[in-house]
Order: sequence, then structure tokens, then C-alpha cells
Amino acid sequence: MQKTIAQELSESIAKWRSGDMGAGLQKVAKEALAELVKAGDAEQPAEEPEAVKTDFAFEPAKSSNEEAARIAAGQSHSWPACAFLLSLQDCQMVKAVNSFFEKQAAFGSLPGDLQKFLLAVSASVIREGHKKKLDLMMLWRTFAAFGDRDMFLLQHLRIISEGAEGFLKALPESSEAVAREALGADFDAVAGEGYDADTLLRVENMLLMYGAGKLLLKDTLLEMKANRRYGVVGHNGAGKTTLMKEIVHGRIVGMPTHLRCVHVDDSKLGEMSKSSLNALEYVKMKAMEIGVTDASAENLRRVGFPEKMFEIPVAELSTGWRMRLTLAVSMLKHADIVLLDEPTNHLDQESVDWLGDYLLTLTKSSVMVISHEPKFLNKICTDIISYKDKSLVYTAGNFDAFVMAKGIKADDIEALLSGNLKLDEDEEGEEGGEEKKAAVVQAPITGPPKIAFPIPGSVEGVKSSSKAVIEFKNLSFRYGKDKDYLINDVAGKLSLGSRVAICGRNGCGKSTLMTLICSEMNATEGKVIRHCNLRVAYMKQDHLKTLGPYFDTSPLTYITQRFKNGYDEELQKRLIEPEDDEEAARRATLAKQHGKYGNQVGELLSRSKQGSQLYYEVKWEGLDDPKQNTMVSLKTLRDMGLDKVVIACDERIAAKAAGLDQRPLTRREITKHCEAFGIDEEMCCNQQIRGFSAGQKVRLSLAAMFWTKPHFIAVDEPTNYLDVETVEALAKALNNFRGGILMIEPKMDFVEKVCNETWTLEDGKLKVEKLDNGLKRVA
Repeated sequence: MQKTIAQELSESIAKWRSGDMGAGLQKVAKEALAELVKAGDAEQPAEEPEAVKTDFAFEPAKSSNEEAARIAAGQSHSWPACAFLLSLQDCQMVKAVNSFFEKQAAFGSLPGDLQKFLLAVSASVIREGHKKKLDLMMLWRTFAAFGDRDMFLLQHLRIISEGAEGFLKALPESSEAVAREALGADFDAVAGEGYDADTLLRVENMLLMYGAGKLLLKDTLLEMKANRRYGVVGHNGAGKTTLMKEIVHGRIVGMPTHLRCVHVDDSKLGEMSKSSLNALEYVKMKAMEIGVTDASAENLRRVGFPEKMFEIPVAELSTGWRMRLTLAVSMLKHADIVLLDEPTNHLDQESVDWLGDYLLTLTKSSVMVISHEPKFLNKICTDIISYKDKSLVYTAGNFDAFVMAKGIKADDIEALLSGNLKLDEDEEGEEGGEEKKAAVVQAPITGPPKIAFPIPGSVEGVKSSSKAVIEFKNLSFRYGKDKDYLINDVAGKLSLGSRVAICGRNGCGKSTLMTLICSEMNATEGKVIRHCNLRVAYMKQDHLKTLGPYFDTSPLTYITQRFKNGYDEELQKRLIEPEDDEEAARRATLAKQHGKYGNQVGELLSRSKQGSQLYYEVKWEGLDDPKQNTMVSLKTLRDMGLDKVVIACDERIAAKAAGLDQRPLTRREITKHCEAFGIDEEMCCNQQIRGFSAGQKVRLSLAAMFWTKPHFIAVDEPTNYLDVETVEALAKALNNFRGGILMIEPKMDFVEKVCNETWTLEDGKLKVEKLDNGLKRVA
């Protein structure tokens, strides 16, 4: 085969070498033949052919097509400028643009090639506008934005010609003149149809669907203007968040493609805890990912970051400051459309006030906000968009103005913001026909919020609700030896009757202190001591992350897997596994000093009391024979740095003592438990967690938290994502809870409904204050 190919190739090369195919192929043939001879696949010819100097010429085209003949002759084509466009109207628009530009002195002063290029660009804009079904007025606005937005093109044209810069900057005014020339007398009539210079997004007859075909919006207008801030209200399932996601991904049919959109939510906050970058490095890295090269400390200053926090690792920032960092990253895009989904979550009141002030400065952007906070909506909103009968209804003014304009009763406001009331019209049959009867609101689309916590039972060895069950002394924490103390030498006691709120500004260390008290983080100095029979449940600020691995399962499956042995498997992992490599190394070092034969503890199997001291049965790593197990004192285990491992064992023993290992994980039992948190049987057994709203996921987290019937609970911002009515239900449930409560909550009105004591953390110190509100545990 190879010889056959070589022979055929040799014949072709011989023809090329002769020069009949021109000088170029003769040269190629000479080089190819040399390679074949070198490889032994051909013989060197005895004579060298005479070199030719003429190029090969194709035979004249035999086609009678004049255009083809001109191309074959090397002449430019004679197609009309708009021949590639799709409609007569487009051709007329191109001709109008060309005619207008050619009359302009600035355009005439440009080099000829540059004139042709700009005319080609304008024709391309018109063609793309036709494809996207933009009307002439939207094309006019596209031209107007061309010189202002395409800075890359502007910089390069400036290099070619100084006159190009002035020409492009004059496009906003020139484009209106072009549109007037193209539309003639119809310009003023068309321009008055909802368009003005501030319109950034306008899509008429919009259709919005979700999933496999659920219709959310039909034949409605979507309009957003610069320096306007739109609050969005509507019932649960109306499609508020879906609309935001479709906008940010540019999936709205007819939406201009040049718009820059950002969606600000808290979906990335959990990932930040794994970052090794500081705040400034994080912003610069995210800027590079989106092609922005001028990110600097100024981006952090704009969102209220003080200089001293620029170098703080992102993983050490509080959730509130991470939200600000998320906003800083989002605004790197210089967005036209800013979409915020529940932006006040994780923010204290000072930060909420700052956010409102910041949004008021975005005069060139259009802002859309989903929020359950009427005070926040009143501060920022210029318009309210409400969902009604699968349409978007626009009302000028803030939320109070909307309530007044729609005649909504005061009793219905909370239900409206909760998403539990519709603004749709009722349809009633009358004499065989149907007519729509206007109604301000319909009856609730869901039942009233329901949350009820199980009775925890008594703690063995604790006879008084005022006796301390958790105590900490000389407690201090800092992220490194070269860092300042975030928590500095604090002390406190908590009992089954405690109703305590940890207060303070974002970033002061509230969540860190709570995590230390719950023994899920190692203190730099000091100790946390808790009763060995106490069952504690801790709902972290990023608790929704725990649901992540179970998103494609139902709550029934989630509860079954997480509590398959009666105790909380997720809690066991957090307590037993080292926090990081440093803790793992420290455990190994201490084991060599205190462990049996220098081995580490493999597992704690049981607990007993000898006199006043607690001892734990230890199974050692590498010693599988049960006879090698030994009883080790609590003090020795603490000396080995295993405080959290001890607590994990105590939790397992306490769960078994309460009979939780015998609690049936049946459909009936789990459904009954979840119903106490507002999750019905259909949701519990047949729906995937992925499809739950954020508020429903919070309810599920609460349900999971209370499966072990804890004596003491710690909750970090439990009202995030919850509507107003559910927040009220949660407050009642907490007041009726027969155990101790430690919480972090920025909403002071909620704190005052539940707590009777505040611990204010400032500069690493705790200030304890009793609240004179008469609240105490209901027992």
C-alpha cells in the first residue's frame, strides 16, 4: 500500500517539477521529493528541470454569471449594501443610516476604510436587531449606546483616527436624527410608546415559564429604567426568583444582548469559608475571571470595607461582611441591571441601612429587589412590581404608596409580603357564564404557619432550670498568633432556663463565640464545659449547606439517613473529624505523649463514673483486640485535645438514654414530626428538597434539628428566608420551648419577643444586660 501511494505521489511530483503548474508548485515538489529520497521511498532524478518564473493561472470561468466572472477576474462584488438583510424595512434603514452619515462632516473626515467599516457595523446592528425582533426605536437606542459602551472599539479607533472619537461620542444625538429620518412623521408617535432615554430593558408580550411547562407570566410588559428601583411582590410560586434568573442569564426573548446584569444572593457564601485569599485578593481574582483588569481597593471601599479589613482572609470574615464582598464582586461588571434576592439576610441593622444608602447611589443602573422587609422597600423603591393574573403590574412609589393605591388592609400586608396572599382576580360563574370580579386579595394560598417544638424531657442530674449546664471561663480566640483576639477572655453560664441573644455589629465575632460555646471549634485559650447528659442542637448560619448532599432526595430520605442510629450523624462528623491539618497534627503529637503505646484514640465506646470523675472506654487505633481497650479519664482525653470527641460520645449516650435509637424511622413517624414544622406529607415524602423554597428549607432544617429532642438549642439568624407570618410562628414556638435558647438575630424586635438577656460583643468583650420584658421559660 505504501509503495502504491509513493508511486502515485512520485508521478504527481514529477508533473509539478516540470513547471506546468507554476513556480510555486515546482518549489513544493522539489522539497517533497528531497524528503522522499531521504526516506528511501523515491529515487533522485538524474536531471534537474529548468526553473520557471511564471505563476500558474486558472482557466477563465466558463459560467455566464457576470458576478462570478467579476470575482474570477479579481474585481469586488457589486451586491447592494443591504442585500444580506432580511427585510425591505432593514434595507431602508441601512440606506437611511448611510445617507445620514455621509452628510456629516465628522464622518467625511474619517479615512475611507474606516468609513466603510463603520457603515458595515451599523448594517450589522440592524441585521441583528431584526433577528432579535427589535423595533426601530430599540435599534435607535442600540446605536445611541454604541459609542458610550464599546470602549474597546473606541480606544482602537482613536489610534487610527482622532476624528473617530468625536464621531462615536456624538452617536447618541446622531442616532436620534437617523431614526427621525428613517421613521419620518411616525417618529414622535412611536417614541411616545413607553420609551424614554432612561429605558434599559423593555420587552412587550413577554412569556415566562418554569420547569416542564408551568406558565408564570403571559403577554405582559417587562420594563426597567435607569435610576429606578423596583420592589417585587407576589404570592409564593408566582415566579419572582425565576424572573431574576432568566434576566441575569439573558434568556428573556427580545432582551437586548448588550445589557450587563448581576444577580446578588447568598449562594456563594459557603464557598468563601474555604478560600485562602484575603478580601482584596479575592476581589482581584474574581475580577480576572470576568475580564476586569482594574479591580483595586477602591472596589472594597465602595461597599464600606475599612482599610484594616483588606488583608483579612475571606474565610475569617463574618457572613455579613461576605455579603458586602459578594456585592463588591458583582458591581465589578458595572451592571446595567442589578437583581437582589433577599439582600438583607445576614445583615445587622447598620448594614441594612448602609445597603439602602448604597443602592440609592446607583443612578445609572436599574435595581430589582425581592424582600420581606417593608421598611427596606420603603427606603429604596421608586416602583413596585406586583404579580397579578400572570401579568406584571407597575405602581409608582414605595411600598406604602403601593399599599395605599391598591387599598390593601393593614391585616393583609404581612400575608402579602409572606407570599401567602394573591392579588389575582376571582373568577365566579354567573348564569352559565363567567365574569371576573375584582378583589384586592384572595384567601391564603397556604395554611397558617405552624411550628411546634417537641418536649425535650429532663436532663439526668439537673433538677433546676437555673442550674448551669454550659459554662465557659477565660475563653479567647484568634485566627493566628500574629492576629488580634476576636474573643478576649470572656466568661458566661447558660441554663435550661436561658433565653440569651448574642448581639453586636457584623464581624465582631458573634458566630465564632456561638460555635465555641457549642464546642464545634477549638478555643485559643480557656475552656467550655457542658453537662455530659445534655443534648445540644446547633443550627449554623450556613445550615442550608448541610442539605446540599440530599438535594435530590425527599425529607423522608434525608431524616432517615441523617438519624439512622438515633443520633445526629452530621454532628458526629463535625465533632470527631479534625477541623484542619493543624488540629490533626496536634492530636497525633499529643497521642504520642498520652496514648497507649503512643497510639491515637480510635473510638470512645462507653462512659462510667468513678467517684466524681468520668472515665471513657477507649478503643485505640491499631489495637483491634477488645482486650486492649482501656478506661481513660476525662482529664487525660482533654489533655490529648479530644474535647470535641468526648462531646460526640456524650451525645450518642444521651440519645440512647432518651430512646432515640428505638425511635422508628417510618414514613408515619417522620411525616408526623415534619408536620409540626409546616411540612405536609406530600412535601415530606414525594418532593425533592431541591425544589423547596428557601423558607421551606429553613423549616426542614429546624425539623432535623429537633429530631433528637434537644435540651438546649443554639440558632444563628433563624429568621433568614422566613416570611413575616412564619417569623411570628417561630417566635411563639421558641417561647413555648421547654429548654435553653442561645441565639444570634439582627432583628431586635424578634429578640425582644423571645429573649430576656443580651450578650453584646464589642472589641472581644461581653457586656451582659437583662431585658425588662418579663420573658422567662414556659415550663
